[in-house]
Amino acid sequence: MRAKVPRNFKSPDMNLYDGTTDPKHHLSNFKNRMYLADASDATRRKAFPTTLSKAAMKWFDSLPPRLVISFEDLSRKFLMRFFIQKDKVKHAPSLLGVKQEVKEPLRDYMKRFNKACLEIQDLPTEAVIMGLVNGLREGPFSQSISKRHPTSLSDVQERVEKYINIEKNARLQEPSWRQGPPHSAKEKEREPKKKEEVGLDRPRRYHSYTPLKVSLVDVYREICNTERLPPSRPIKNKKGGSRGDYCEYHKMYGYSTNDCYDIKNVIERLDRKGRLDRYLMERSDNYGKRKRDDEDRRDPPPQTPERHIHTISGGFAGGGLTKSSRKRHLKRVHQVGNESPDLPIISFTKKDRQGIMPRHDDLVVITMILANANLHRTLVDQGLFKPAFDKLGLDERELKAYPTPCMG
Repeated sequence: MRAKVPRNFKSPDMNLYDGTTDPKHHLSNFKNRMYLADASDATRRKAFPTTLSKAAMKWFDSLPPRLVISFEDLSRKFLMRFFIQKDKVKHAPSLLGVKQEVKEPLRDYMKRFNKACLEIQDLPTEAVIMGLVNGLREGPFSQSISKRHPTSLSDVQERVEKYINIEKNARLQEPSWRQGPPHSAKEKEREPKKKEEVGLDRPRRYHSYTPLKVSLVDVYREICNTERLPPSRPIKNKKGGSRGDYCEYHKMYGYSTNDCYDIKNVIERLDRKGRLDRYLMERSDNYGKRKRDDEDRRDPPPQTPERHIHTISGGFAGGGLTKSSRKRHLKRVHQVGNESPDLPIISFTKKDRQGIMPRHDDLVVITMILANANLHRTLVDQGLFKPAFDKLGLDERELKAYPTPCMG
């Protein structure tokens, strides 16, 4: 290699080959640069070693002198030496392994899918469409593809761009408080919450619902950007649900928005506040009366009771329902202190003894106001028998189980 290199020749500016990647890519890149520089065969032989490093450079230095007779001979020896690093040929079935991840935006998935397509030579159009449809997760775009199968790559590109823009606009229109707090706020959320903070924003459940002119999903789509809705509570996937059904409130598959009880309760709460009158059907007089009766039963107005009920009932004791409340009660019982709390004076007169046998050993008996009725002869710290409950005119739906054992 005694031939001289031209003075105006510049060494190719390219990444050095270290013997760990496909040698064909490096050699093809070098040939193109030499062709552009109109370099001779001898110049190519002298310039090629300047693009090698590490194991590739050691291989070149180990070649016997005057063994290489031309650049083609050098190229052939180079490819044979590093043939093991040749990239594996990929075929169309490899696209079936490209899947859209959970919560992965359509834009990111298409970038990965297009990159996988570029690694396959002579890829048929039908194989591209089949691989794309196979990798999509259930959602608006996959449903559109299922309804109308694309006929060309240009059709696929147009529809992909359309749904990418839809996802982008949906994220921009979503209120900042629903897009998720910053990183520091997320760290604070992981800290244990106080008991009184749990369940502040959980939707209240109702027994009756106001008839709507339109479906729940249509109401939700309009109010999600105008009303401050409570964040959806975590919920497990419902077994047996259809993968084609999607709940927009919980952002999950398995059931539709119209079947979501949480958003149904949220909408009912806004309706009772008078925020959704435009979505309501015309109410009959009976419906308005029934709704007023329900509200009156929940919040009875303060007034002087007129009914009188006489009862003695057994009940419960121990400090409360939960273990923690009973422990606190026990500590207060055993606690010894110097100061006594200020308590109202409780006394009994001759009037209180009327109708009561003397020298009795009953517990404290009082008269109390309950559910707009005077409840006479009520045993303190006890419960309420069913006949007294019925006389109060209460609904059985308001009767709840009390797990604490009956004492006395």
